[in-house]
Amino acid sequence: MSDLTNSNQKHPKLSSFALRKIILTMVTAKLRWRRIEEFREECREYIIKWAKINEVIRLQILDGLDEAIFELKRWTEKHTQIFPEEENLAIRKAALRQKAQSLDCSKTNTTSLYKPQRTAMRILEKSEYLRIFYDCLIWEKTMIKINDFATAKNIVESQCKNWSQLKFQFACCYAMEELLEDERIFDKNRRRAFKKKLDNHPIYHFWLRVLADRQEWTKLYRSDRLIVDQRLMLAFKFAINNGFIELVKRLWDGLSEGQMEAIGFLCWKKVCFNLQHPEMVRFLCTVLCRINKRGMAQMSWNNFYHKTYQTLDVEGLSRDERLERFKKLECLLENWCDPLRKIILSRENFRVFTDSVYYNRPDSFLLFLDYLEDSKHLINGAKKEVDRIYERKKDKKNVQFFRQQLIRRQTANE
Repeated sequence: MSDLTNSNQKHPKLSSFALRKIILTMVTAKLRWRRIEEFREECREYIIKWAKINEVIRLQILDGLDEAIFELKRWTEKHTQIFPEEENLAIRKAALRQKAQSLDCSKTNTTSLYKPQRTAMRILEKSEYLRIFYDCLIWEKTMIKINDFATAKNIVESQCKNWSQLKFQFACCYAMEELLEDERIFDKNRRRAFKKKLDNHPIYHFWLRVLADRQEWTKLYRSDRLIVDQRLMLAFKFAINNGFIELVKRLWDGLSEGQMEAIGFLCWKKVCFNLQHPEMVRFLCTVLCRINKRGMAQMSWNNFYHKTYQTLDVEGLSRDERLERFKKLECLLENWCDPLRKIILSRENFRVFTDSVYYNRPDSFLLFLDYLEDSKHLINGAKKEVDRIYERKKDKKNVQFFRQQLIRRQTANE
């Protein structure tokens, strides 16, 4: 990861600002409406050819470029979900009909000057539509990260003045309630037209119902039951799994504590190990740990230990694959709330610490230790377990490094 994401957000380094400026200047100048992989390859070649540049700085710029590419792919993948599958199929069928007509014309009228054009036969993927909005992306001021909500507002205001359906889709997915309730923009006739095209999508179905009748809010939440209405549940699952945090927070307000737990636990396993939606992970972790901390720990431990931590030791991994898995581990710990982190790191007699000692993993050991720094009790517990290994080991040199790190943290807290 670049210095930019590792730096303290309150006091980012000047070098971080410079790196961000370099990367976003390339994005502005070279991306436009092009495919992301084409943009990536051109930028990498361009950076590699730079003369008289320190290799460390070159690698930092390449890492920064990878972060920008990750963000562009994340944003594109997230927003392909706003297009209903049925609408996309209709576009594909229309393109196929156009292709068939072109071929028929070329067979029956061989003397005609008309020839079917390859561009007319091309069937666009959903992600292709989104390339026209790359110029509208709003980036965070101190990070190489897209601000999704600000970008959505920018697209709605600058690109959708005469594109009411897409304006409605963005407004629904980002819970722009004031815009949705504006009868001058989305009157009954227009909503009726949207219903024919968009009603099979869970988010648009939900909003079309509540906009038509405000009493539907009460009916969908069903406060007398543990489980909300199925249509609201589908809307929650879509919003949580695809990272629409603004919509989740808006819908979350009407839930009882039992409903929060039921919906959150249902979606937690899938979303908590997804690097694409860290804000959603932080939100759900904070809320669910407040309701049922023990249940969260039980649910998270197995996936954390077996599916993430232990994969660091898989044989045959390349350096890039190992770094990617370590980054996933780092991202998990960064986005979990502090109570859950400490429960997981101290679970089963500090198993992640003792495994790091047994398998000689200093990187993961130091990462875990950073998250215990403010807890003298937990550092003492981890040292106690490492001391037991030290006493049993014949070759004490490998263990000595880990003990010294714990002793330093102990003395720093005194």
